[in-house]
Amino acid sequence: MNAVLVPTSIAAKNVDSLNRSVVAAVDVNNGAIFQLNGISAEQGQGEVFNYAAPAEGALSNLWMAYSPEVVVTVSGDFQAKGIDADPRHFTNIAGVPFDAYKIQVGDLIQLSKDGFENAYSDSTPFAVAVAGSNKLTWAAAAIEGVSYKLVKVEPIYVGTGVIGGNAEEAYILECVSIA
Repeated sequence: MNAVLVPTSIAAKNVDSLNRSVVAAVDVNNGAIFQLNGISAEQGQGEVFNYAAPAEGALSNLWMAYSPEVVVTVSGDFQAKGIDADPRHFTNIAGVPFDAYKIQVGDLIQLSKDGFENAYSDSTPFAVAVAGSNKLTWAAAAIEGVSYKLVKVEPIYVGTGVIGGNAEEAYILECVSIA
């Protein structure tokens, strides 16, 4: 499944300069972290930035994908939106601009377990950026770079388009470092 992100309380909600449109050569899940790598050279994408995975020595001041979860269903050359209501089936499709925000200290997010590189344990209460991965990694301590501290283990209840829904394992995190 794909990660589900709930941007509970983020500074970017009220600051336009902390929001960007981004394009990637690969599919990117919501909750993915990354760097911006200049402006897209594609015709018609004048204010769209290029995606780059976090690199060694550059784990500071990262961005996070957070587009509205409208699943695109593909059948041959036909694409339809909104047929599938399950946000776990959503991804930002390669080559299509998506929304991102610049992570700030104090941001509160809720992210499902699929947004992490490894499994959470009581000895790893921090979720940190690592080189080469756009997923957060559970760690014993914060790093010099993007780091979140676990606030609470709290499931996300995912609607699937039918009565009821599913409880998805998730974590409420507070950003404690960006540099």
